Amino acid sequence: EDGIRDLVRSRGLGDVYKRQPKEFLATPYRPIYAVIFYTLFTFTLWYIFIRGANTIDRDLLIKVFLFGMTSYATFALTNMAVIADWNLKVTIPDTLWGGILSVIVTVVTLKITLG
Repeated sequence: EDGIRDLVRSRGLGDVYKRQPKEFLATPYRPIYAVIFYTLFTFTLWYIFIRGANTIDRDLLIKVFLFGMTSYATFALTNMAVIADWNLKVTIPDTLWGGILSVIVTVVTLKITLG
């Protein structure tokens, strides 16, 4: 497997996805679906939280963290419900990553736009 695919699959969480049963991983990797998700995710984050913000404050960061965490938990917890070998070793870090990613995107975007 190539490094880009590994980075995309791991989301910076090491090899957590590599340790999962190989039947769950699309071969070949289909990046279009990741592009669609991240486009929708980023647009929604911007539309709901970022576009009207005048400052970066604690309340905003808590809201975007919860939004991101919930977005990723939807995927991870649904997989826990329907995929027999899906486990918490993927679900927990993936859910937290959604919150962290949302905060990063929000802070970077507002630093650029607010100056």
